[in-house]
Amino acid sequence: MGFGDAKYMIFVGLMFGWQANFFVLFYAAILGLIFSIPSLIRNKKSMQSQIPFGPFLIISTLIYYFTGNFLF
Repeated sequence: MGFGDAKYMIFVGLMFGWQANFFVLFYAAILGLIFSIPSLIRNKKSMQSQIPFGPFLIISTLIYYFTGNFLF
């Protein structure tokens, strides 16, 4: 997670409240695992490979926006 991701999380906290940050980070990590594990199994990437975390943050923010506190 880089500094741009941290800035984005500040934006999420300001827009939706600080409680949304926990949801967004958790689901972004889960989505990142779901998308990266198949490439690790097929040996296309290694554990040292870097994947962008921003798209997963955006997708999980959209999930939070449309579901709100329903999933919590």
